[in-house]
Parts: sequence; C-alpha cells; structure tokens
Amino acid sequence: MAETVVSDTLEVAISRNPHLGGEYLSRYRMERQRTPTFVPVPTSQLKELTVIDIIYPVGDPIFIHVHPENDASSTRRWSPQ
Repeated sequence: MAETVVSDTLEVAISRNPHLGGEYLSRYRMERQRTPTFVPVPTSQLKELTVIDIIYPVGDPIFIHVHPENDASSTRRWSPQ
C-alpha cells in the first residue's frame, strides 16, 4: 500500500505538485485576484468563517478547494437529510 503524503504549507504542496501552482493556482489568482488560504488539516473551526476560500490536501497529488462561487459574499452550508 502506498504511503500518503500530506503537505504542511502551500509552498511545499506546490513543490511536490507542480500542477497545483503552475496551472491551477496561477489561473485562479489571475481570475479572482486572491490566493486561497492553505489549510493542512481542516477542522471544525472553519465553520466560523463567513466567507471561505481554502485549499487543503487529501493526499498528494489531490487537493480540495472550497471557495465562494462567482465571488459571493457568503457561502451556503448543506447538510445531508
């Protein structure tokens, strides 16, 4: 079984995964004029944010990016029924 590698900082994540910085984040920064906050391990404290724009690793080379759609000023939270 392969070992899961999780990056501690955005810089480390980009150095291990050039597609993240070179393609994805470069385009996102140009379009949105901001950089998402890198969160090594998401916690329940994130629910306190009114506007969320974070990226977190689930194991190199896969990352999850949670951000408002179309620069919305708030996010919707959905819970399964």
